[in-house]
Amino acid sequence: MRVLAVLYANHGARTHVLAPGQKVALGSAGIENTPTGLWVNGKTSAVGSVTQLNAGETVSVFESLNPLPRPISLTGQSEASIGRSNRNDICLSGGQVSGNHARLRKEGSGWTLSDLNSRNGIYVNGEKIQSSLLREDDTVFLGGYLFRFHAGALHFESVCAGVRSTLKELSSQPIEAAPQAVEYPWFQRGPRNRPEIKMEEIEILSPPQAGSKPNISWLSVLLPPILMVSVMVVVAVVIGNMSGGGMSMLSLAFTVPMSIIGVIISIVTYRSQTKKWVETQQLAREKYDAHLAGQERRIQQAETAYAEALQANFPSADNCLRIAKTRDRRLWERGPADEDFLSVRIGTADAPSNVTVKTPQQQLSLEENPLLDQAQRLKEKHQRLKALPVTVNLREDFVIGLAGGNESVYALLCGLAALHSYEDVKICCVSPRAKEISGTGCVGYRTVGTTSAGSAFLPVRRMMRNGSCNGWTKS
Repeated sequence: MRVLAVLYANHGARTHVLAPGQKVALGSAGIENTPTGLWVNGKTSAVGSVTQLNAGETVSVFESLNPLPRPISLTGQSEASIGRSNRNDICLSGGQVSGNHARLRKEGSGWTLSDLNSRNGIYVNGEKIQSSLLREDDTVFLGGYLFRFHAGALHFESVCAGVRSTLKELSSQPIEAAPQAVEYPWFQRGPRNRPEIKMEEIEILSPPQAGSKPNISWLSVLLPPILMVSVMVVVAVVIGNMSGGGMSMLSLAFTVPMSIIGVIISIVTYRSQTKKWVETQQLAREKYDAHLAGQERRIQQAETAYAEALQANFPSADNCLRIAKTRDRRLWERGPADEDFLSVRIGTADAPSNVTVKTPQQQLSLEENPLLDQAQRLKEKHQRLKALPVTVNLREDFVIGLAGGNESVYALLCGLAALHSYEDVKICCVSPRAKEISGTGCVGYRTVGTTSAGSAFLPVRRMMRNGSCNGWTKS
């Protein structure tokens, strides 16, 4: 079956009649008319259904009756009414046609089409109108019907239901046949979704303080007990010689064990304090390592987002050609109002990181903290990023030439042609690779001549039909 696909977007309607087996892209919708059914964006769709798209667009599909009605002539008429009511001169029985939908009125040598406050409106050459003077070969869509105004007659290209008319009908093969509509690729600039390029500062905190390592003075621990025992021995000997030694030996028996116990307590206390200090040091190191790991993840995420944003805003030559060939939504996305207008990529190089890592300062101390060295090494690790786009701003920089070989020039031309409309940027290139660039047939430029230095290409005009853009041509 033949179907009529209609894309509603931005107060306009684009139409396309699909023969069996044909497929077409309308806006962000891919529509295919297969023998087994109708598909919209890879999903089956019933005739008469409405598909809502992500970009705020709506696709409606109508089955086109076959054979088409004969053309209706307006010759000899001064006015003709169109609608679903039988009282109209041209009765269209489709469900989306209002009872009194539109009026055609002769004005001088032309015809004016007016909307009579219909429910679903009228579209002339894809734009919704209230009243419009019809020009030769204007296309009109209303309520599931598509016809073309040609030689004072209405030539139907798709109808979703019956057509009855009290006006004169032409033969199915008129003497002056209306020209076949030429299909051009449609492209409409969408709103720009530009990734944000952010410069960030990430602070690394000071490591936790675990205190000083416990120290022990063996002289202060052992000397007092030794002196005490020595004195007691001397005293015991003297008193023993004088009194027989019983009482002095008893004193010595108490003094020696107490001194030994004092030494043992000092050693145990020292070892306990040392063990606690080691545990505190280990805990501080683990917590600081976790802090550094978390901050490094933040740095890496910021650097990755920065690199991706730069790659997206300044695509490579291959990506620019892909954008143009596939008519990606980014095609011609930059205009004179954008701050990066005429700012294009010419290559890649290592560049400073977008993240400023703020590390704690080493305080004046007798002991250095090794954890601070880890923070400094982390900072040094993230000083530069690899293979970032190198750009040149042709609007702000006074560029008189590019050094670096043909690849830089090739990248610059691809960026200019794919990201900037030929209405905003005019390019004249003399290069052995000019034909290669224009030969892609998708960036709106064509080869215009050959010189001893190579081929030259210039922007070409888009094919214009009735004042609206339908596509572009290539040589």
